[in-house]
Amino acid sequence: MSAIKNKIEINLITTGTGLMFFGLWTFIKFFLTIVFLGVEYDDNTSDEVKLIATIIMIIAVAIVSALFCYVGLSARAEGKGKKKSVMYLIVNGLILFFQILLIALEAAALLFGENILTIIITMIIDATAAFFMLEVMINSIKLRKIRRRERITEVGYEL
Repeated sequence: MSAIKNKIEINLITTGTGLMFFGLWTFIKFFLTIVFLGVEYDDNTSDEVKLIATIIMIIAVAIVSALFCYVGLSARAEGKGKKKSVMYLIVNGLILFFQILLIALEAAALLFGENILTIIITMIIDATAAFFMLEVMINSIKLRKIRRRERITEVGYEL
C-alpha cells in the first residue's frame, strides 16, 4: 500500500505544480495578448467603457489564475501530507467544468474560425489543464481513502 500511496502523493505534487504553471501561463498569455494584439472595441465605445471593460478582464483573469494556483498549491500540500479542506476539490471541480465548456466552445470555433492552428493549439493546452485537474481530483480522493484506511488500521476502528 505504501508504494501506491507514494505514487499518488508524487502525482499530486506534480499535477499541482502543473496547475500552478497553467495559472501563471493564463496571466502571462492575457497580458501578452493585450500588449501585442490589443483589445478590439466598437468604434462608438467611449474611453471610459474601454477602461472599465479592460479592468474587468484583468480582474477576471487574475481570479482564474489565482484559482489555478490555489488548487495547485493545495494539491501539492496534500501530496506532502498536510491535511487540506475539501474546498480546493470543489474549486477544482468547478474550474474543470468550465474548462470542459471552454474546450467545447473552441471545438465549435474550429468550424467557424479563421485561425485554425491557434485554436487547435489552445485546445491542446486547455485539454492538458483539464487532464491535470482530473488527475488532481482522482488522486486526492484515492489518497484520502488510503489515509483513512491507515487511520482505521492504527486505531482499530473508524474515528
